[in-house]
Amino acid sequence: MELVRARSGKQNIIEGSQASGTSKRMEIKQTSVAGACLEELLEDYRDFL
Repeated sequence: MELVRARSGKQNIIEGSQASGTSKRMEIKQTSVAGACLEELLEDYRDFL
């Protein structure tokens, strides 16, 4: 599951960057989703340790 979250975070950053040419709202949303995915991944990693 962690690999999926990491990939999802990265993919949302990419999609947010691509959306920046058309919609700042979409760019912000995708970046926010990416941040949430990466935060979840960090928490899982801390639990693992």
